[in-house]
Amino acid sequence: MIKLYLSDCTKATEHDDAQKLATYALRDTFGCELQILKDSRGKPYVSKNGVYLSIAHSHERCLVAVSDSEIGADIEYRSSEEDRLIRLAERFFTKEEAEYVKERPSERFYEIWCAKESYIKYTGEGLSCPLSSFCIFSLPLQFSHFNADDYTICVCSAQKTDTQPIYVK
Repeated sequence: MIKLYLSDCTKATEHDDAQKLATYALRDTFGCELQILKDSRGKPYVSKNGVYLSIAHSHERCLVAVSDSEIGADIEYRSSEEDRLIRLAERFFTKEEAEYVKERPSERFYEIWCAKESYIKYTGEGLSCPLSSFCIFSLPLQFSHFNADDYTICVCSAQKTDTQPIYVK
């Protein structure tokens, strides 16, 4: 089971708003208040067995993914500066991923970036794991992609999902 929650926020309060959305998502999904903790690397978790979450925010939009199995999620606001996106792909992605991005930069850059960020959230490594050190095409996990207005969302988990995000006002 995977559920996604999406909400608007402000730049100044996006971290706090994301935490509030996470509290709401856990209560809505599991029917009770659950305390959100952080491990030594800053990855959020819930002390109750079988409850997992991932929190992300980008340009005044918050995303929370909750699941009954390990999960990582990311959201990114899309811009269309293709030359910049290609340079970023060449800098932060594997050669295979960068070549894939070059075919349709405005679309594929965010597909790969969100997949990579969702993976390092899934593992809990965060940015201590260089994005160029792994290729998402060869990972034994599932990446589920969504678009929401001008945002790209990716969920990394053992199972693919087509569950659309629940928009919370």
